[in-house]
Amino acid sequence: MQVENLLIATSDNDVDYAKSLNSAKSFEQAMKMATFLSKASFIPHDFQNKPSDCLIALQMAATLKVSPFEVMKGIYVVKGKPSFYSQFAIALANTKGPFAGRINFRTEGEGPSLVVSAYATMKDSGKEVSAAASMEMAQKEGWAKQNPKYLSMPEQMLSYKAALFLIRKHAPEVLMGMHTDDEVKEIGGSTAMNSKIEEMNRKVERKADGI
Repeated sequence: MQVENLLIATSDNDVDYAKSLNSAKSFEQAMKMATFLSKASFIPHDFQNKPSDCLIALQMAATLKVSPFEVMKGIYVVKGKPSFYSQFAIALANTKGPFAGRINFRTEGEGPSLVVSAYATMKDSGKEVSAAASMEMAQKEGWAKQNPKYLSMPEQMLSYKAALFLIRKHAPEVLMGMHTDDEVKEIGGSTAMNSKIEEMNRKVERKADGI
């Protein structure tokens, strides 16, 4: 498998990433691939001249069955901790998740009463599932305070949030345990970030289940 092919391929049909990595004769060969990628000038800055980080991107690409370049573009790094961009997480759910088709959105109300619902149909059951996020929620949970985009582009931000709630509940495997850039910004990047995000997600799940 040529290293160049790993970089430029963009679909499952172009190259089997998991097979290509598993067939590497040694860790040294895998690092050779990562070193090659790290020297590319057009990859995101966080990965340039960092072969170890590129190796992790290769492994994630193999798991997700996407190109390494897609993974690198989809990762947001803050204080050395990686997270997915919300757009990338939604794209993964649309293409790799358990949904029959794309995640869609419904909007109700406006201003402080704005509510956005994300919904999709499950492949296995044909059941429609949904999750909602509102400006009331954004104010109460402090998202708007940490991220001013909730005030300048509320429908877009609530769409991301509703979609992430939907994904975490019905397609958590596509996130690989990763948080998103918006979640990190909203928590403020504190040392207790992970536990706060998990607490927030549990709270939303309880509301969705009517508990």
